[in-house]
Amino acid sequence: MRRSIIKNFFVLLLIVFILGAIVYGAGLLDLKKSANQSVREIKQNLKLAVSSLTNFNTRDAKESVNNIYSEITGLNTKTKNLSLNLFIKELPKVFNNLGDLSLTSIQLISDLEELKNNGFNWILTQKGAKLISSLKNLETNTNKVSGLIGQIKQQAALINYPMGDDFTKITDKLYRGNQILKTLTSWLSEDKPQHILILFQNHSEIRPGGGFLGSFAHVMLQKGSLINLEVKDIYDVDGQLRKKIVPPLQLQAVTPTWGARDANWFFDFPTSAKKVSELLEASKFFQEKETEFDGVLAINSKIIMDILEIVGPVDLPDYNLKINAENFLPSIQKEIEAGEDSKAGHPKKILTVLTPILFDKLGKLSEEQKIELIKKLAFRFENKDIMAYFDDLIIESYLKDLNVGGEIIELPKDFNGDYLAIVNANIGGGKTDAFIKQKITLEGDINLQGKLTNNLVIERQHQGENENEWWYKAINQNFTQILTPPGSSLLELIGGEEKEISAPIDYKKQKYEYDADLEAAQLSNAFDRQNFSTWQKLKAGETKTIILNYKNPTPIVFDKPFQFIFEKQSGIDNAFEYSIAAPIGYKWKESDKPVFKYSAENTPARLILELNLMKN
Repeated sequence: MRRSIIKNFFVLLLIVFILGAIVYGAGLLDLKKSANQSVREIKQNLKLAVSSLTNFNTRDAKESVNNIYSEITGLNTKTKNLSLNLFIKELPKVFNNLGDLSLTSIQLISDLEELKNNGFNWILTQKGAKLISSLKNLETNTNKVSGLIGQIKQQAALINYPMGDDFTKITDKLYRGNQILKTLTSWLSEDKPQHILILFQNHSEIRPGGGFLGSFAHVMLQKGSLINLEVKDIYDVDGQLRKKIVPPLQLQAVTPTWGARDANWFFDFPTSAKKVSELLEASKFFQEKETEFDGVLAINSKIIMDILEIVGPVDLPDYNLKINAENFLPSIQKEIEAGEDSKAGHPKKILTVLTPILFDKLGKLSEEQKIELIKKLAFRFENKDIMAYFDDLIIESYLKDLNVGGEIIELPKDFNGDYLAIVNANIGGGKTDAFIKQKITLEGDINLQGKLTNNLVIERQHQGENENEWWYKAINQNFTQILTPPGSSLLELIGGEEKEISAPIDYKKQKYEYDADLEAAQLSNAFDRQNFSTWQKLKAGETKTIILNYKNPTPIVFDKPFQFIFEKQSGIDNAFEYSIAAPIGYKWKESDKPVFKYSAENTPARLILELNLMKN
């Protein structure tokens, strides 16, 4: 499933760049002021094609590219009757290549359309060979496109029409795309099964890597086909973990041991993904089967709600429930906390019943439903409600390029700007995060020496006072980590609370081991960030704020672009307000004012603002 979605997204980007090349070809014609009407038609159809692809309408996109091909073919015919100078000698060749380029684009769109319509169903119905064949076709056509663009670039140079940096970027992206297609095709074609871990994160109980890991799905693929799907309660597998590991200090208030259920303790998702996989693989359940996970997909509860919006209600007669998007979270939560299965010691059984039904319904979506699902998934990737990690370095690098890997951004050594991330962890606070509203306000001020001082306000409101269930109106006990540029210095912290935690057992005496990654992550400078942390208890109906004043370590350079980066936590929607005051005598080019302001009801997974100082 994950592969099909990534493929679709990649091909969409690819087509946009291919069609962009046709615009350059149209520009060649404009140089000679010929066939202006055809050029206008080409550009108009290009816009329609890109718009259609953006909305996942492959049928209309194909029609638009067909129209482009017709116009190029017509123009090619016209050039044969023109005088034979160097420009005209080369022009028919350019047209031939542009014609081939548009035909190949049509084929790529057809491949995309087939993937969109059948890819998921091929996986579910053991027709993985068709999926692999489709990916190989994409790889072949990508190679062809790359070659055609190279030829067009050479021909353009002969008539003194340099293609410029944008055209070079197209070539680079085609090469990158071809590499990922080749890797994925090879990976799916292997004889051995691939093991994918799907983590179900409950955003009602937030953790640094997303929501609490109550359950997971183990997906097995072989030759592109689904051969097994198993949903498990993570506590069942943790109970067979042979390792005895000291948990993070903050978690020692609720558990004496560390397991996979708590291993998404890292804001950096690749670290969390590898650690959860490692601990699951070390359990007797997976160790005896010699299972090693090739990839990890983390999804928040919101994804299931999106799916239910599309497929409609699901009947679960054994539970006397009709699950829909509105009642999914409270109904499942109630069954897990107080249902009959919970009393019998199998609280997550309802998920093992629901998940295969949803997979089956996903394999039977209509054309319109598939388009809607892809749109929703694209939004969830952008919002960090879905994150993915793969052991394969090429695949993992590509996921990072798409900004769906959930990794902490690497700040350059000469970073000229500011960084912020707010990371929450619910420790023994029920499922109250479903009703926590959080607003972040950051005000920065740069003086004439370039020193940046920040005032940060984190306002959190508990809106669960009117809920019936105790787990929604319990006291929200939150451990907050505030990540800033490395070396930042604290000036003042107001509103935070201290919490003393003593070890529940003698770990040394009991011969527990310390996890190296966990120990490193608990340092104040973990992941090359300065970490200011505090606690906060929030009763239902209550609002509290944490105020932090701090200085950045490195002076801002005025004649270089200033970057502000905000990375949000998976599972949390932040209202966010940001302002940055320029030094006296300066203003921001982007706002034409001494103060630049930005606000959003909910930020993307990674917000990057690039600003420039200028003198008044």
